[in-house]
Formats: sequence, structure tokens, C-alpha cells
Amino acid sequence: MAIDLEFPSLAEGDAIARLQEVDRIIARLHALQADLLVEAADAESEVDEYLITDAWTDEQRRILIEDPIRDELACALRRSAGVMQSMIDTSRLLAGPLRMTWAALHAGEISLPHVWIIVDAAERLSGCRWRCWRSFSAGCCAGPAGGPWS
Repeated sequence: MAIDLEFPSLAEGDAIARLQEVDRIIARLHALQADLLVEAADAESEVDEYLITDAWTDEQRRILIEDPIRDELACALRRSAGVMQSMIDTSRLLAGPLRMTWAALHAGEISLPHVWIIVDAAERLSGCRWRCWRSFSAGCCAGPAGGPWS
């Protein structure tokens, strides 16, 4: 994706118009970042399972690690693991049930804070969990084409 950071069509004194254009560019970059996060972390959550033995009791315990790539991405992007998981979850929603929201972000019509509000509203939908949006395609929240998330 090529992004032109020059604004030859805008007059030097038109700071508001230039700020609006910068805001659209930032929104497009956030859409690109969401796509790359889904590419890196996969469209669906991966869970690694490990069995460990407690040294004190010799009891075996099962440990599940959701999205093991999260920590690598968190280091690469200088974010906490919790923030990175939220970014991955939001990106998966934008790549799936909230694809129309991604399109608006990519077009620069909305900003990342708008996306957060939409994701928060989607979380509140009765019977749907945004962290487990796979259930959406399995029939949870079934409705008209595109469903209530788009």
C-alpha cells in the first residue's frame, strides 16, 4: 500500500484540511496493521496445551496458552501481552464479522477510537462474545445477510 504524505493540493495555511488528511492516513495504517496482525496470528485463535508435573505433589496439570504468538508480537510492537491480545482480538473481528467496519477504517471514514466503540457495542450483543466470534459463523446471532456485527 503506497501512502502519499505530501499534500500538494492543500494550501499552506489550510492546517485543518491537512490534519483531516493525516487522520485518514492514520486510519488506513490502522486497517493495514489489523490485516497484518491477523496474518501473523491467524484468523482463529490457537491454543497450545502442555502437561506439567507439580514438583511437590507429582500431580499432573494441564496448561493452556491462547495465541502463543501474542508474546512475540507484543515484544516486536512494544506492547504488553494484554494490549496485544486485545489488538489481535479486535483485528480478528475486523477481518470477520466486522468487515464493514474495517472497510470504513480503511477508507478513512472512521478512526481507531470509533472501532473500539463498535467492538465494545458488539461485545454487549446478547448471546455473543467478541472474544469468541467463531460462534457467530456457527449460528450465534444468526440474522440477515452480514449479521448484526457488520
